[in-house]
Parts: sequence; C-alpha cells; structure tokens
Amino acid sequence: MSLQEIQYLRRRLEEEQQLREKEQRLREQAQRSQIQAEEQLKLQTQETTLPEFLDACHVHLFLGLSIQKDRDSSTKGDPANADRKLRPTKVREWTSFPREQAGIWEDLMDTDFATERHFTPLLALKEYGKEARERMVSSELDLGYFQRQTVEHDGRYTRTPDSDKSSA
Repeated sequence: MSLQEIQYLRRRLEEEQQLREKEQRLREQAQRSQIQAEEQLKLQTQETTLPEFLDACHVHLFLGLSIQKDRDSSTKGDPANADRKLRPTKVREWTSFPREQAGIWEDLMDTDFATERHFTPLLALKEYGKEARERMVSSELDLGYFQRQTVEHDGRYTRTPDSDKSSA
C-alpha cells in the first residue's frame, strides 16, 4: 500500500470518526430536547401550588381582560339609576385590611397547603385566558360572565386534602 493510499484511508477514517461524533452529539441533543419537552409538559399539566396558581391567574386571566371602548357597543344608561341592585349607601376606608390580610397570608404560608398541588394546571389556565381574551367586556353581564369563567370556575375545581381522601 502506498503512502498516498494510507493518507487517504487515514483522512477517510478521521472523517468517519468526526461524522460519528457529530451524529452522537445530535442524538444527545435530541434526547436532551425530548427530556426537556417532557418536563415542560409535566410542568404545564400538573396541578399548581397556591403561589403558582395565583400568579398564573394574574398573568393568563386578568391581564387579558379587555374592556369595550366603543361607546356604541357598550351598555348605556346611568349606573346610579339601576333598580333592584344591591349597593352600599356609604363607603368607608377599611383601615385594618393590610394587617388582616398579612395575618391571613402568614397563616396560609405557614402550612403545607401553600406548597401542595391542589389547583388548576397551567395549561388549563392558559386556555381559559385565551377564551377570556376573545370576549370584550362591554356590560355588567359580560363582567359577570368573565367572573364566572375565571374566579368561580377555578374555585369549584380546587382539590383539597379532604376531597382526595373521599375519592380514594
């Protein structure tokens, strides 16, 4: 075998090794991407903790609330003249609210409840938010619909440790 043939074979061998190494890196990258996608899906579909749930509600539901600005398409009339509607005759400052709220949050965060997964998954909250953004609020009825679809809907489907025991 000539020196030229040996050099050619070495180059081919080196090229083949580089090709195999590149294929190996691509396989490893694909595997990492697959694992990452599975982890992301798990995060999106698992139930949320209280802080995750509240953050997702804010981001996906309430930031998407849009109000109809076209006066021709919104409710008309004097809101102070609404018949048979409950409304306060006097509004006063709730001075103890910050202290009371801080106490409630302290009690909540000192329990395992805040870190356990009892609430609607992120994927569902994103979908609810998409649906809510498709509707503009132009009346009190629309606002009531938005409230039912977001606040009341999610509260109904919250798991609690007691409900877990009864379904087992």
